[in-house]
Amino acid sequence: MSDAIQAAADAVRAHQQAPDTATLHDMQQKVQDAQNQGASLQDIAAANRTS
Repeated sequence: MSDAIQAAADAVRAHQQAPDTATLHDMQQKVQDAQNQGASLQDIAAANRTS
């Protein structure tokens, strides 16, 4: 699951740096994948802060 959380956090940062529909879609997909594996939004936010 930690790989999925990290991928979601990376996608969040990518969207923050270059907000467009492509990065938004990628972020949504990766966050959903992480949540499907049991991660919470707080887990992803924490990974985003520490990366």
